[in-house]
Formats: sequence, C-alpha cells, structure tokens
Amino acid sequence: MTSYTAPLQDIEFSLYEIAGLDSITDIPKYTDSTEDVVTAILDAAASFTQGVLSPLNQLGDQQGVKVIEGNVVTPTGFADAYQQYIAGGWPSLPIASSSGGQGLPNLINAATMEMVMGANLAFSLCPMLTQGAIKTIEAYGNDHIKHTFLPKMTSGVWTGAMDLTESQAGSDLSAVNTQATYDGTHYRITGQKIFISWGDHDMADNVIHLVLARITDSPNGINGLSLFLVPKFLIEQDGSLGARNDITTVSTEEKLGLHGSPTCVIAYGDNEGAVGYLLGEKNKGLSCMFTMMNHARINVGMQGLGLAERAFQQGAAYSLERKQGGKAIRQYPDVERMVMLMQTGCSAMRSIIYLAIGLTDLSESTDENTASSANKRLQLLTPIVKSWCTDLTQEITSLNIQIHGGTGFIEESGAPQYYRDARILPIYEGTNAIQANDFISRKFLLDNGTELEQLFDEMTTDIQKFSELPELSLDANQLSNALGLAQECANLVKKTHFQGKDWRIVACYFLDLNAYCISAWLMCKKAIISHHQQETYGSRFSKRQLENSRFFINHYLPRSHALATSIKNILN
Repeated sequence: MTSYTAPLQDIEFSLYEIAGLDSITDIPKYTDSTEDVVTAILDAAASFTQGVLSPLNQLGDQQGVKVIEGNVVTPTGFADAYQQYIAGGWPSLPIASSSGGQGLPNLINAATMEMVMGANLAFSLCPMLTQGAIKTIEAYGNDHIKHTFLPKMTSGVWTGAMDLTESQAGSDLSAVNTQATYDGTHYRITGQKIFISWGDHDMADNVIHLVLARITDSPNGINGLSLFLVPKFLIEQDGSLGARNDITTVSTEEKLGLHGSPTCVIAYGDNEGAVGYLLGEKNKGLSCMFTMMNHARINVGMQGLGLAERAFQQGAAYSLERKQGGKAIRQYPDVERMVMLMQTGCSAMRSIIYLAIGLTDLSESTDENTASSANKRLQLLTPIVKSWCTDLTQEITSLNIQIHGGTGFIEESGAPQYYRDARILPIYEGTNAIQANDFISRKFLLDNGTELEQLFDEMTTDIQKFSELPELSLDANQLSNALGLAQECANLVKKTHFQGKDWRIVACYFLDLNAYCISAWLMCKKAIISHHQQETYGSRFSKRQLENSRFFINHYLPRSHALATSIKNILN
C-alpha cells in the first residue's frame, strides 16, 4: 500500500498564487506569517503526517473502534498519535491568541489539514470538528464559557463534536426532538442523537458537544431550536474535571468506511438530564450552528481533496510498478488517461478550495470593502467546494481501483478503503443536492446573480490574457465557449424563477456547470502564472501546469456542454 507524500510544491503554489497568501499576511493580525514561517510549518506538517499518521491509516480501517464498558476505544496508535499532534501545537494554528491559539491565517491551517486528511482521514475529523466548535464558541459563548472551555480545546486537550442529527431528523432539522429545560444557571438536555463523529473517544480528556435542542415551550420547526454546549465531563470551579455529565454512548455505527473514526449514538438525560449551557440567543440555534456547519462544509471539500490526492498517488505509483505485456501499464494510453484525470482533478480541487479558504481570511480584513467582497465570493464558492469536490472524489478513488485492475478490488491493496471512505462525503454536512439548491436560491438568485456575474467578468478578463500565450490560446477559446454556456444557463435559471417555475431538478447540473468553468479558469491561471515565474517554481513545474491545463480543458471541461444541454432542454 503506497504511503502518503505531501504535495508540497503544489500546495505552496496554491497558497501564494491562487489564494493570495501575500495579501492575507498584510492584514495586521497576520503579519507574523512570513514566508520562512510558512515553509517551516509546511515542512513540519509533511514530516508528521507522512511519518506518524499515514502508517496508521490502513490499520485504523482494519481495526475500527470498539465500545468497552461504555467507553469508545480508538484503533491502536491513534491516541499516541493524537498526543504527538497536540504536543506539536497543531490544533492551535488558526485559533485567536485571545483563546490561547497561534493566530495564524486559516489558509496556513488548511494546508496542514490537507496533509492530515490525505495521510489519515479518519483521524483528521477529530481536530477538524474541534476547530469548528472553537469558532462557534468564540462567536456565541459568554465570557465565562469562553474562559472555561476555549483554552483546553485550543490546546487539543479537549475536543469538540457537532450533534445535530436524530433518527427522525436527518437533513430536516425542523424535526429535532431533543429537549432543553431551564434549571437555574444552566439547562437540562434530554434526547438522543445519531451519526455523531468523534462524539466519544479515548484520545482526549473531555469531549465538548454542541447540541441542537428545543427549549420547553419553544415553537415547532427550525425557529424553535437553540444551541447548547454540553460537556462529557462537568467542570469544577478550579477548571478541573468533575463528575461525568448525564451523557451515554449507546453505540458506534458499523459503517461502509471511515472505520477508524467513531460515529456515535449519544443519549442525553437517562437520569436527571445532561447539563448544558446556552450558546447565543434562544431559538437562534440554527444560525449559531451554521458557524460550525460552514466551516465543516469547506473542510469536507478538503477531505475529498486529501482522499483524492492519496488515491492518485497510489494509482500513479502502481501504474509505473505493474508490468503488462513487457512494459509498465502507465505506457498504455487509457491508463495514462486515468492517471491524468486523477492528477488534474486533484490540482483543480486544490485551487478552488484554497481560493475559498483564502477568502475566509480576507473577510477578516480591516478594510470593510475588502472584507465584504471576500465574504460574498466565499458564500458563492462554499457549496461548490463541498459538492463538486466531493463528487469528483468519488470518480478519482474509483479510477484508482480501475488502474489496479482485479488487485484494486481486493482489500489488501488498500485501494478499496479510499473508495469506501469517500462515499460519505457527498452525504454529510448537507447532501450535495442541498448544496446545489443553496447555490441557486441563496448564492445566486438572492442577489439576482450579481456576484456570479462579477466572477464571470473576472474570468472573461483573464481569458483574454490566457489567449495571448500561444500555449494557452486553444484552452482560452474552449473556456470562453464554456463560460458562454454558463452565462446562458444562468439567465435561463433566473427566467424560470421569475416565472414561478421550479428549477430544482437542474440545481446539481447548474452547480457542476459553474464548477467546471471556474476550475478550468483556475487551471489556466496556474499555467500562465507558473509560465511567467519559472525562475521561482522551475521549468518542470511550469511544463506540468501547462500539460494539466490542456488535459483538464480537453477531458473535464467538455462536460459543461452536456450539463448546459440538459439544463436548456429541461427548463425550456
């Protein structure tokens, strides 16, 4: 089974040339993030993920998790690896110094998390969810809650979990039944949640649950939900751990993949009721939870990239090692095609994800116009990152199996694990159909298409620049044609909406159409920037970006024509 190697050069290129890390480090609170600091962090992350986390990946899949006397036990080596993870200071990278963190840009943390996810996706969910919980507590916790919980969570000594789903309430959170009853200085929580990733484990001293529940006498539906912080262990006045809260791990789910990540059924209030503390305002829980949810959605796209990159590395290595007919199978055109689909798919995913995460940093700029513009673009790209990237991961992990042939169907090869692990990604944190509906209804129609049209204008300007480079002139022409189709379909979706007709049946097609155009644009940007900066990135890297751009334009972008045809045929 091929081990994971961090793709450092493409990561660094995407950080600076696509996401604009130089501009982000001009923001006053990020000025300490010099190039030397970034390089040192990336090198250390590569060393840790390759040396510590990657070797545990297949073992975690094979062993899975166990519940012993009501406690979740993680696979061999996970707990020790986590202690090394927190000793290295990795959990605190993006957390504000006021909460005990290092205060580095989200973009730098994202680069390290890509490596963690590529090396061991099951492990990575724990710190990913904790960071999202921290940001939610920072936004909605009172001073006492922040003082009590954030330092330990920032250090990684305590971890966080997001508790939304119930057996009768999956994507429809309006059906949540978990109850909260006021009890003096706190609330008592009763109910049961399912599908709680890292809801219990043996890697940290405490697990801090963010729980959606309905306060007694609150209205039905989503407008009656509130958000509560519910610790596994109660906290004494001196900050030490007290008695166990009234929380029970009923079981862990037997899953298709991600066996090393405990997915728990959690019961609250089997006795007197679990102690919980209100975050934010009463009956505003869903808007509070979306702080963590939006953080998670971008990171799910990153999970897809991590898995796809590892599958690509395994498939590419096998294509050179496996001999057939007296030569490596990579020399057969169809195998080369599959390897290039994987390689360029990963490159495109990395570009659009890093672009989006860079916008999370720019949205914190002290310049109001910069912050506002960045936030609008971030909102537009978030559903694309979550949906398109995770769908593409299904294709890339499947291609890895195909390259392996019959061996790829055998668990011992390791290839099936990536395929199985990837299958959850289009489902959780809002299914991809939900992302597509959100993309049209809230990110496109809500502002009458203004933000998407502005992006189209930027792409059109860049296409003119691309056409001036002979190596990109054909790519520029094909991208221009695809962009024209995207604009035509955007107008058609608006027309359908204004006529009061239902556009939802084409929502996924419309999102994907725009995703292919945006990704092709970014691939051309990588090609032209690397061409003009060969002294910095090297001629070999530049040549590979030009080859990647041409391949993506010829093999992926034509899908936009089929998508546009479907949209026009259905809506006309």
